Amino acid sequence: MPRIDILDLVSAVGEPAGRPRVLSSGCGWPRDLLEQLISAHEGWGAPGVQAPDMPVVSSLRIQPGAMPGSGNHYAVSVTWGAGGEIKHRCLLVHHEDYIKAGFHPYLLLAEQAGMLLEGVTLPQWEDGHAPDTATCALVTDGLQRLLQRGELHLPLSQPESGCDRILALLLTLIPVRTRAQLRFTSFSPGEPWLWNLAAVRQPGGSLVDWKRRVMDLSGYDIGPEAGKYLREARTHLAAGDLKGLNSLARRTRFQPSLGGGRHSATAGPDQGGSRIGLRPRGTATAPVARSEAPPRIGTSTAASVPVAEKAGSAGKRRPGGQASQQPMPVLSSRHRPRIVLERRRLRPVSMPDPRRNRRLPARVVTTLVFLGVLAGGWLLGGVPGLSVDSLIHKLTPAWDRQDDGPAEAPLLAVVDVGKVYEEILTRNQTGILEGGSLGEKSRRKAVAQLRREAARPLAGQIAAYFEVAEGGIRTSPQPGRESRRLDILASEGRDLGGDLDRLSLAWYSLSRGICWQDLGVLPDGAVMGRCDSLDRVDGAWRASAASDLGMGDLHEQLAAMVRETDAMGRLVDLFQAGTWSAQWQRDLLAAAGAVPPAASPVTRAYRNAAFVLARLKDAEHAAASRDLPFGAGWSEGGWPSAAVREVLPALRRVTGMFRQGRAPVSLASAVGLYAMLEDPRAAAERAAADPEFWRAVNANPAVAFDPGVYEDILGRVRFEALRPYLDRGDPASAWPGHLTTLAAAPMLMEFHGLLAMDPPARIWRREEADLTDAFLRRWAERKSRGTSLASRARQAAFDGAWRTLIADLDRVNTLARANRNWSEAWLALQASALDLLNRYVLAFEDDPVARAQMVAASNLLDTMARPLDLRVLGARVDLERVPVGAVPVLEAVVMPAGRSVGRRELVAADGFRDPVDVPLGWSFSLDPSNWLVLKVVDRTTGGVILEATCPSLQEGAGPAAMSSPLEGEGGSVALTLGPNFWRQLELPDLGGIF
Repeated sequence: MPRIDILDLVSAVGEPAGRPRVLSSGCGWPRDLLEQLISAHEGWGAPGVQAPDMPVVSSLRIQPGAMPGSGNHYAVSVTWGAGGEIKHRCLLVHHEDYIKAGFHPYLLLAEQAGMLLEGVTLPQWEDGHAPDTATCALVTDGLQRLLQRGELHLPLSQPESGCDRILALLLTLIPVRTRAQLRFTSFSPGEPWLWNLAAVRQPGGSLVDWKRRVMDLSGYDIGPEAGKYLREARTHLAAGDLKGLNSLARRTRFQPSLGGGRHSATAGPDQGGSRIGLRPRGTATAPVARSEAPPRIGTSTAASVPVAEKAGSAGKRRPGGQASQQPMPVLSSRHRPRIVLERRRLRPVSMPDPRRNRRLPARVVTTLVFLGVLAGGWLLGGVPGLSVDSLIHKLTPAWDRQDDGPAEAPLLAVVDVGKVYEEILTRNQTGILEGGSLGEKSRRKAVAQLRREAARPLAGQIAAYFEVAEGGIRTSPQPGRESRRLDILASEGRDLGGDLDRLSLAWYSLSRGICWQDLGVLPDGAVMGRCDSLDRVDGAWRASAASDLGMGDLHEQLAAMVRETDAMGRLVDLFQAGTWSAQWQRDLLAAAGAVPPAASPVTRAYRNAAFVLARLKDAEHAAASRDLPFGAGWSEGGWPSAAVREVLPALRRVTGMFRQGRAPVSLASAVGLYAMLEDPRAAAERAAADPEFWRAVNANPAVAFDPGVYEDILGRVRFEALRPYLDRGDPASAWPGHLTTLAAAPMLMEFHGLLAMDPPARIWRREEADLTDAFLRRWAERKSRGTSLASRARQAAFDGAWRTLIADLDRVNTLARANRNWSEAWLALQASALDLLNRYVLAFEDDPVARAQMVAASNLLDTMARPLDLRVLGARVDLERVPVGAVPVLEAVVMPAGRSVGRRELVAADGFRDPVDVPLGWSFSLDPSNWLVLKVVDRTTGGVILEATCPSLQEGAGPAAMSSPLEGEGGSVALTLGPNFWRQLELPDLGGIF
């Protein structure tokens, strides 16, 4: 008899939450187990749900870790209405007991109904007659739908008399190993649980709806393996041969995959508007016309799609940096994919239009200054280095210039420091070189003239440079032109820095009376070298020059602005790169880090986009993301990876910060690609039906920018697009021609067959060597590596479990030979043997050595379950009270059989005030599941004076506990066992099996 634990739940009708509560004591039941059972029975107490007219049967597998101990557990429950309430009795059964019932809840309940369900009449589903033709057709078509979809939800308004028989027959048709994973209920008031096979409440639903929903698949090809199994099952069912069905379900190697169930009652596309909708698994797609030159699976077609090359794409070397890479190809407007930033429409984020004038007062002020400078220059006879063209260019605000004009034109110099120095030196050299107060006066006069004619105009020019440079990156339809403008702007800043160095040297020459004759004609490199030499001699000279000339820390500010401007140019330039590389990403982050956070909106957009794009690439190149296209759950929300999904909202957000059509191609194309592949399953279906969609996916610039990331997912999408045709066994001529070629069909069919069989690693290695398709070859290599690792890990775990079993067996045999108590060691040995069988009986069914080891472990369990002879020499009875005139009689009963093994009258001279020693000499046998009940009864009245129980060996007690006083109602009793009891146990030695 299987060991079954019982848990009672009750649902109060009309409760808003609809959650049942636990009736039986929850003490000792794990919280995870209670939550699973309560969730599985939710909805029965919800308003509008009536108590079921007939008992409802459900079965589910308990999730690992919810039950203490080793092995798997299952819950089979019965729900019925009683006294205005809805009761649920849950039977918790171990894997080894449930497997005897073939994982069939009706078979298990048929054995336990009389003892466990207290008068509840279960449905009669097995009447001994062969099903009629209509029932056979309904059940087999339901099985076909289950094989196709992995789940089957049937609509009912209430449980019906014929439903349990149909569902029970359908359960019988399912292969046993698949049945072990099944979540089943003969009726559910809603969908709180992930049922695979369920009748779910639907207003107006009936058995007629069942027939209409499951009998619409006639003539649908489900593949050779499933078709063969379905034909054999239909033959046995039509003949009423349930034993043959059970045999077929146990021995078959065909195992359909079960779906993941549903969380809500959403209508599917094939349900005709019904709330009970099933998502199609492997359904057919409409045939589409083939293109003339279809690409092979696993290869990108991006190279074959014509793209518009940008003019002027040759690499250029930046100052102090490396040559920029080729810009990313840009699609023409006719081929450019539509970029979807969010699932819902959002108001586009637009940047200010540089052509619109928002600073009218500034324009007026600038114009007045312009006219004033012209008038002053005319009156003074001209300012050295100042021209009308330079002033027009300098004083025209950047936002008034046309984007198509020469925005990269340099700022023209308005002051020549070297020429001013030479003029001062020509007029005042004699006085500067003199000593005393006259020479000091001449030097102060020269420095004042230098301050007035060179320092102040240069400071004004640098301030104007700051105003232009602080505008940062400007939005432009031609990023290459903006990159060149920033390059020239940074170069102008470096020139201004050189002018500052020359000005500082001029101050040093005039103030110290040195009068360098070559300072006006020194090249910039020589000026920098002379400044470095002065730094070694006098470290404070720069600060003194800046203070005397009124320049402050202008030199440091200018250097910082030049670095930032150069970084902006490099940032724009890097975003035009055509290929991803690790070095490119490092350069991108370095350039973005050098850009100030409080820059212009477009500059901040570029800066933020750089950080987001780098995060995306890190997530895409991570091993966890690269392995997803080769996994089993890639289409169930598993792709993209969690790290990529975390970055995508930020990617869409920074792309929306640019003006429409002005976002860098690397950003916009990535957003578009993830929008097209957001649901890989839907993308596969669309790729099979729409050649233009497939070409647009492969032509996306993001694929060409970083093909190593996207080639595998595109190869998997293409394979999944072909999978329905492979599952049905369609001829290659019927496949979508734009996805593959006829020549590649045999390779695809062979690979598809291997995926279904999941062969060992050596088969995958052989397949890898034969494959010519790059994606399939990488997939085979992953399968080989994964299968090999999993096989080694499973073999190592099995070897460890076998060694534990041998060690526990040696310990028991050692104690038995020494005639010592082996109860604790016996329990550990039993647990080791059950753990070995529960975990590996199916995993190593094809391994002859492991199979022999598991057969030996099974035989060991049978040997351990044999009864052992027990001889009781005497007893010591301590009675708390004995009725006057009573004649106490000691009796021993072996349970659960209720077999009495001996009676003996108790005699005490002192009226039982002290313990009584009674010689017995009883002999009987006990097996590990038996427990002993000791009673002292009054022979005259039959009343119980003392009753004590010794639990069984399996419960941790057994004969070892009999020698200690067994406390009970009315006193205690202790037995004296005969010698050599522990030596009786003889277990086989398993050391020779390896």
